[in-house]
Amino acid sequence: MNSLPFWTVIVAAGCGQRFGAARPKQYLELNGRLVLLRAMDPFLDHGDPDRIILVIPSDDADFIAKTLEEELPGAKALLVPGGASRQESVYRGLSAIADEEANVAIHDAARPLFDGADLPAWISKLDEVPALVPVLPVHDTILEVEEDRASRRLNREKLAAVQTPQLFRLSLIRRAHRWALERDIRNASDDGSLILAMGEELHTVKGDSLNRKITLAEDFEWAEGMLKERE
Repeated sequence: MNSLPFWTVIVAAGCGQRFGAARPKQYLELNGRLVLLRAMDPFLDHGDPDRIILVIPSDDADFIAKTLEEELPGAKALLVPGGASRQESVYRGLSAIADEEANVAIHDAARPLFDGADLPAWISKLDEVPALVPVLPVHDTILEVEEDRASRRLNREKLAAVQTPQLFRLSLIRRAHRWALERDIRNASDDGSLILAMGEELHTVKGDSLNRKITLAEDFEWAEGMLKERE
């Protein structure tokens, strides 16, 4: 295990507009437990349970604090108010980390089926590389489409679908976020893309097909089915 402090930033500040539920998807119960709590589980088990930051809507702080007290007594998660975009929310979470030198995982609360089994190995890999993201191969034919016309077929052998958690040396990912803000880049869909945009190396590790992001209602139904099989 890497000797630097290891922090986890879980991004749970979104409102889930595409999901279409009355409550944000991170607060829905997935087989009896909140999606948010399931997203925390692997970092409590395989990371550092005393260094977890939850980036949440500011109005939800009391609800989250009460939920943690009831469901995870003893958990020391730091609650940080989110921003107007995912990128801003992540930066606020990174800014709340007290250490100057550390490693950090950034994870979306909407990925509650990550089991954390590979997390210790990924943390150790940060001794060798400063940034790594889990990816999955793309099996479908991928077309680049403009309006209603396909303009070209992309080589799927060189494409990969990106997941979280994404792991970084803290100083590097903080610098990448500051670099983006200085250039008015404010809506990055993930953090590894900022590393690439800045011209730094981004390494990959094998992802997990079960670590699927809950975006639409059918994703939630799929996750429920997977959990019933697992549990």
